Amino acid sequence: MKVRQPNKDEELPDVDLRSAPDHLLDWVAPEPDWAAQGQPILADTLRSWLDAAPADAGTRTFVGAPNSVFRPALLAWAQEHDVFIVDPPTSKQILAVDERWFEQWPLDPRVRLVFPCLERCFLRHQNGLHLFRSLLERLWETRPPVVALVDSWAWTYLHHALHADAVFTYPQTLAPFDESRLDRWLRQISLRNGHRRVIFRLTSDGRAVLDTNGDPGDDTADNHKERISFLKELAMRSRGNPRVAWEMWRHSLRVAAEDELDEQVEENAEHDTGLTIWVYPWDDLALPEPSGDMGKIESFVLHMLLIHGSMTDALLMQLFPFSSTDVLHGLHRLQRTELIQRGEHGWYVLPLGYPAVRAFLDQEGFPLDPL
Repeated sequence: MKVRQPNKDEELPDVDLRSAPDHLLDWVAPEPDWAAQGQPILADTLRSWLDAAPADAGTRTFVGAPNSVFRPALLAWAQEHDVFIVDPPTSKQILAVDERWFEQWPLDPRVRLVFPCLERCFLRHQNGLHLFRSLLERLWETRPPVVALVDSWAWTYLHHALHADAVFTYPQTLAPFDESRLDRWLRQISLRNGHRRVIFRLTSDGRAVLDTNGDPGDDTADNHKERISFLKELAMRSRGNPRVAWEMWRHSLRVAAEDELDEQVEENAEHDTGLTIWVYPWDDLALPEPSGDMGKIESFVLHMLLIHGSMTDALLMQLFPFSSTDVLHGLHRLQRTELIQRGEHGWYVLPLGYPAVRAFLDQEGFPLDPL
């Protein structure tokens, strides 16, 4: 496929655009290696922790946005350096305050520990904090060298409910991706499969928002402004979260039917080379959002899923004071609007729907995460 850069006042041809098929998306915007994505920063940050004697290493706490790229990176780092990974307790252990969980991992000041998901070590329930409170007390008394990762929504809750920052000190976050970093990153992942040049152009005016072979310094003033505007909007809407940004980027990509494109634009594309992928501008892009019939039950479900990362139907029904029928109907409405999906550990908020979910919870008066 080819297309040239249109003139400023030129109307684009009325081509037949459709969502890019999965196999093409996996080619031009493949899923990044999330473990490799955060490892260089993680390795640099934790080098002094590894080099220090266990008695001097202390605690390093990382707060990640939902769907953080830090978790696979942290797990890979811990395995590489043979640091003991603490599996979270089960929901039954949490609610029963089963302290046998502490026997499943070494609580020793000489043993380095990694807690990769603190959000799964408690439950937002009247009986769901006792085991975590006991964990804080034991870590305070024993002072082992610890690295912990917690989702930002869980951290907000733990900070206010238990002052967890007294033990999990000096929380750090991954710097959000701005438009410049997104520009470099999206180029890199598009080139990962070693294919030919790909040009991503807006359907509104044909200006390129990304060119895998192009030098951003070669942009015309108008094209630079358009490109930066789109990427700045992507950074803003995704809140700099690379997983959310990647999902939005893929969702915006379109292709034109070959017959339509050849007939209507091929004659004007003599000087363009490479594959052209069309990008919907933000005003035309349909993203998941809460429906008008959502209310208290859906907001509580969403907040619970963000605090704990994921949760099963049975556990949601056990923790909430609502009827099981109401909870299931709420889950169905959220699934229907593509805000949540069932995964390995239960229901979770989809990255593509996260910005709308966060705005909805803000509107409903829930405390928000800091990221």
